[in-house]
Amino acid sequence: VIDIQGVVVGGCGKFRKQIRLPDDLLSGHEDWMPSFVQGTLNVQFSISELPQPLQSHGLRALDLNESFPPSIYRPGADLPSNTIQPNDLNPRRGDLQLWRAILNNHQTQTEHKCFLIRRVESGYRDKAEILGQHNFRENWKFADGHQTSIKVYSGAHET
Repeated sequence: VIDIQGVVVGGCGKFRKQIRLPDDLLSGHEDWMPSFVQGTLNVQFSISELPQPLQSHGLRALDLNESFPPSIYRPGADLPSNTIQPNDLNPRRGDLQLWRAILNNHQTQTEHKCFLIRRVESGYRDKAEILGQHNFRENWKFADGHQTSIKVYSGAHET
């Protein structure tokens, strides 16, 4: 389990506008989250507060990490409008990884099952993208500046 303390921040809106996640993305994981909304909630955090193994690269250290595998892994080709493309150095660049997570909003005192979502070699090191069943801002009143905590679970130890 990885615990991340952070704050809700705005994003550039590209994920919601440009990336269309496959409808069957959560197939086999409906017990955790039966559906999802397109787009993500962004949580900014301090890399120095991550567990020691992640401090050198931030969340990029999770990419293709065999010791902390995702619950869901999909090839980048499953995202027709993927903005991160494979290359000769890394043919898995842009592949989709999702870890089960629990998101807590300290301001609203609410807890939500969700997924931490990353594409392999995403530039985000100190920002977590959270995929939810509902729009966190519209349905759960998340706002920029809200303090949060995220408990991320390894796919090897499904919760």
